[in-house]
Amino acid sequence: MNAPVVKFPSKLSSEPNHRFCGLCGRRVYPFLCDNIGFGPCIDERSNAVDCRDLQHAIVGAVRMAEKCERTIHPEWTALIARLGLPQVLIDEWLAKAERAASIRDQIRLGEYGAAGGLPFMRALSEWVAAGDADEKIIALVEALKVHCDPTAGGTKPVSMLDIMDWFERLGERAKDILSDPGDWEMAE
Repeated sequence: MNAPVVKFPSKLSSEPNHRFCGLCGRRVYPFLCDNIGFGPCIDERSNAVDCRDLQHAIVGAVRMAEKCERTIHPEWTALIARLGLPQVLIDEWLAKAERAASIRDQIRLGEYGAAGGLPFMRALSEWVAAGDADEKIIALVEALKVHCDPTAGGTKPVSMLDIMDWFERLGERAKDILSDPGDWEMAE
């Protein structure tokens, strides 16, 4: 039986060896592959554009370059060129990351009541924490689902299939967040 080829052997025994993603070529943690070091996409994406990790990494590289007032690292430029990612798509990812950061900042202000904050945040937190949190959160999600607008305020034309896909993606993202346990201390 042949041992799989590891392209980036680890220097520490506690750290797993790295391989390349067969879709975008970035380093990923070990997974079954074809003994060359490349394998299918670890997240089962059909193309590199759908890879959220790649999206976040490129956005991070661009933002870091902007903060340091220099051009993006040549390796990132080469990867972007190899994948054929258009600048308009990267600009869209940057704008989306900026909006997400703004939303998180607004929520953080609401949590701490700073700068006027979001008046509902503290009341919502207290209401959920008062007991039956799981039932309250489910009821809140059901109520929000009625008010969710996949057309972005009527600015995007969407079909019923697009709407269903939007809600499915939203549910997948929420599942990832909700399945990650909070920082609670374990009882002795």
